[in-house]
Amino acid sequence: MSAEHKLKQQALSGSSKDKIFVSMNNEVHGFTRRGKPFFDINTNLTEPITCMKVHGKHLFVCGKYICNHYESSMDIGYTVYEEEIVDLTCVKFKKNRQVIPITTSKDGTISVIKGNSVKQRVDLSIQPTVLHVSQLGVDQDPHLFFGTDDGRVGRMNLQRYMQMSTDELSDEMSNSPHEWLLKDVGKQRKGGILCMDTYDLTGDGVQDLLVGCQDGSIEVYSMEEGEECHRRFSYMCNEGVTSVQGGMIASTETGEIVAATVSGWVFGLTSECGKQENLDQDNQHSGFSREARQKIFHLRSEIAHLEQKVTREREKYLASTEDEIGGLSAIPIIHVTSDMTMNKENSSYILTIETQVPLDSVLLQSNIPLDLQDIEKNSAVVSYSKCDSGSDNHLLASYRCQVNARKLVVEVYTKEGGAGTLQAYVTPQLQPKCCRVLQFPIRPLSLHTRSQSIDYLRSLNTLLLMGAFSMSEMHSWVHFCLPEIPEKPPTESEACYFFKSTFIDTQLQCKYSKGKAEFKSDNITTISILRDVISKEATKKNITLDILCDLNEKSVGEMLQHINPLLMVCLSLRQKLEIIDALHEILDQNPESDRPLLEMEYNDLLREEEMIRREINGHPHQLKRIHGMITELFVDTHRFKGVNVKGKIPQLIQVLETYTLERLQHFFDEA
Repeated sequence: MSAEHKLKQQALSGSSKDKIFVSMNNEVHGFTRRGKPFFDINTNLTEPITCMKVHGKHLFVCGKYICNHYESSMDIGYTVYEEEIVDLTCVKFKKNRQVIPITTSKDGTISVIKGNSVKQRVDLSIQPTVLHVSQLGVDQDPHLFFGTDDGRVGRMNLQRYMQMSTDELSDEMSNSPHEWLLKDVGKQRKGGILCMDTYDLTGDGVQDLLVGCQDGSIEVYSMEEGEECHRRFSYMCNEGVTSVQGGMIASTETGEIVAATVSGWVFGLTSECGKQENLDQDNQHSGFSREARQKIFHLRSEIAHLEQKVTREREKYLASTEDEIGGLSAIPIIHVTSDMTMNKENSSYILTIETQVPLDSVLLQSNIPLDLQDIEKNSAVVSYSKCDSGSDNHLLASYRCQVNARKLVVEVYTKEGGAGTLQAYVTPQLQPKCCRVLQFPIRPLSLHTRSQSIDYLRSLNTLLLMGAFSMSEMHSWVHFCLPEIPEKPPTESEACYFFKSTFIDTQLQCKYSKGKAEFKSDNITTISILRDVISKEATKKNITLDILCDLNEKSVGEMLQHINPLLMVCLSLRQKLEIIDALHEILDQNPESDRPLLEMEYNDLLREEEMIRREINGHPHQLKRIHGMITELFVDTHRFKGVNVKGKIPQLIQVLETYTLERLQHFFDEA
């Protein structure tokens, strides 16, 4: 054994609480808390490390689809995944003393690895973004906390799942895989959970849960064994929180939180509810010792000196770029954090763009029709440009950001049927002027999300495709049509995925193998979109497809009954808003002393005005989308029968204006 290997073994076998481990590309480096390097290892992964965990002498690193395990710097095994890995953590049980890694993937499952293979897989039917293992008390079983991409928080009892057999786990999954899940919390955010930690911040002997979110909120939840947690504290900053930790940093008596943000800010929060000390007053009554006050004074002087130096260098650089003779100019590296996550509550996508430097403007361009909605917290000014009819542009929107704004959040409403790309041209406040282009694919079935099964009791339509295509070719076509499909084709000979629509709760089953693909859905429009898109992609590769469609006549009536409650709610809200606007017009035209007395029904409407407007603003394009979906269902249903009914669309719009379910069903039948 070499001296270098012995050093690495001693480094990992000791406590890792006072050491720092950093991953760069496919390498891992270790530093002492004084900044001295003591450890490095090349993992030989073919892809960059996306997440890492160190536990004693055990090191776990993950790429996109592989998880490697190192013990005392020796590679002892790996696990390959079909779905992309999102996060990694590990736990050590008292009974067997084994360190067990736990991962979560983009298919919404949490996997427990043992012996380089998945021992247990728990389906959450939601997308976790971060995992954290902790014990609420000294003698209690470890719990797994998870945050999701839609801002929710949940907890699982690991010991219980580890002791279950596969059949017992399947029965448990049919009820609820988690002890609790805070659903209402996610509705208050526009973004997912980025980081978590546990620490006894309240001093009651029970660990508190610390949560950092993409929208800049930091929250503290108190917990008890077997009980749902409750939010105790919250703090809002203006940037996404990338890391949060609890401990005692500046005080030895009260718990504190240290957080880091996307732009590199590191700050602390204290739980102490005492008076705020004025650090600018250098007197004996400031609450600080003389030595501490002198240290603060020197630190501030050093910061002021550095700020002046940076300002001088910036002015010097700007002057050199403007010099006509011998001028220099270099395009700076722009670090942009971007994400486009589906908001299942209103069937939209939350587009988040965040930079480490202030933003100047963001231009959004799309080659398919999209609707944009501002978020309340946005301070940017938006302006829309008219698109030429002959161009490939269907959306041009420019966001002019305010001073020192580093973040832009926009709600994007898509329409199923067309495939395209949303491009964001991000221009920061840097010299020389430069731009970073981001691309976000919009899939033909963009409002669908993964599920674990479908209801076969519904009236299902079937699309059967047969031809000389391979498994990987069909997988690439399905990946092109639907979100949340892994890029890698599955290793099995047959693949099966289930989806549901976040808008109207319809279902879809995709089952395919080499030379054969079968799709089942209770929505004829979904079948029509899949047939058109896959046929077009197969034609590009000169592959001939045999297409067989088996339509269930009952599915159209069931679809209309399914849409009816949503449409009735939208029409009722629109009618109430029209009455409220008319009432305001009547009241404004009369002096306050001569205002007419209103019926109790109208007074109730005026009292509910704020709630009604908030409901409409929460789903701004709901009625338009429902009308569009009914129109497409009308056209696709008759197109499968060989009848062109596009000329009757104006009549359908008139029926929808005076809507009743019976009239609509009769119009579908008569057409």
